[in-house]
Amino acid sequence: MIIFAFTCLVGVWLGLEVNCRSAVIFFPWIVMLLFILFLFLIPQIEMEYIQPIFGEGLKPILKGSYVNWGNPLQLGILLMVMPYVTNKTEMKKSFYKGFLIGAVFITILFTLSILVLGANMTARQSYPSYMLGKKIVIGTFIQRVEVLVAIIWMLTLYFKATICYYALSLGLAQVLGLKSYKILTFPLAFLIIPFSIFMNPNIVSFHQFILIALTPYSLTICVFLPLLLLVIGKVKKHLASKATKQPVN
Repeated sequence: MIIFAFTCLVGVWLGLEVNCRSAVIFFPWIVMLLFILFLFLIPQIEMEYIQPIFGEGLKPILKGSYVNWGNPLQLGILLMVMPYVTNKTEMKKSFYKGFLIGAVFITILFTLSILVLGANMTARQSYPSYMLGKKIVIGTFIQRVEVLVAIIWMLTLYFKATICYYALSLGLAQVLGLKSYKILTFPLAFLIIPFSIFMNPNIVSFHQFILIALTPYSLTICVFLPLLLLVIGKVKKHLASKATKQPVN
């Protein structure tokens, strides 16, 4: 955890441009590794695992989807990055395109987890994607390539953690009125590590957080508060423009 936090600290210290260029370099490799993983899992698919479809009705599906809303809502953290994007016209397209690509990959991963492991095994596993890597067997020379999943995890988690770290540093610097956020990166690193342990001391606590608190937390931080700030900004802008239009006696 200390090594990973230090790596994220270096990324935050170097700034957005370095991290964005690194993401451009690693993105094709992540897509390639995912494609290899999906391709090798095709022989392991058992279509009967997906039956019966809607066996218990629509209610359990809606309940499961509510739990998973918390993850895509975290894209709201990218609002901290958008002001520094130079090409504003392509920004929305890129945002929605990235959201769509991520949704497609996650949907394929969930579908393969059920088709290869079964619904019960998928539900019981903490990390079903890692189990998918263990299931891969091609002849006698390609077996248990779960290292692919581990590499994908490390790369994607680094960029997610770095963006969150950057947003935390920049937002706190703006609240405190500091000229640069970099002065906060080292102190925050010493807080992030113990807080990560206190918040999730074990896997059971982590699962409880996901089931109960993740979606309301993400809604509050990434939806309600940005919308509130947007409304306040619009009202202030309207009042300021109204005040300038009033004739001076």
